[in-house]
Amino acid sequence: MSVTVSKLEARVGGSFRFDVKDGSSIVGIYLHILPSEKLVFTWSGRATQGRETIVTLDFLDQGPVTEVVLTHEGLSTSEMCALVGTGWPSLLDALAEVLPSPHLDF
Repeated sequence: MSVTVSKLEARVGGSFRFDVKDGSSIVGIYLHILPSEKLVFTWSGRATQGRETIVTLDFLDQGPVTEVVLTHEGLSTSEMCALVGTGWPSLLDALAEVLPSPHLDF
């Protein structure tokens, strides 16, 4: 998945917008930020049929690596679950490319 970051205000109440190569966009608002521990934000896009959903990322210290636990709530159809299920691995792979740690394993 090819994504361009059009807006990124990484603060509680701040918003983001990712423009996808297929012409769609993903938008959301940061709800909770606990550095090194948790990130909670809304998520709306093609995969959620424009409906606002909630994503929680928990970062678990595992010694030399960090485990990322992703929970995506509010997916009301099997189609949404399937689309999101194929999209998140691509986005996590893209994240791994920009983070400075050689210890990432998704």
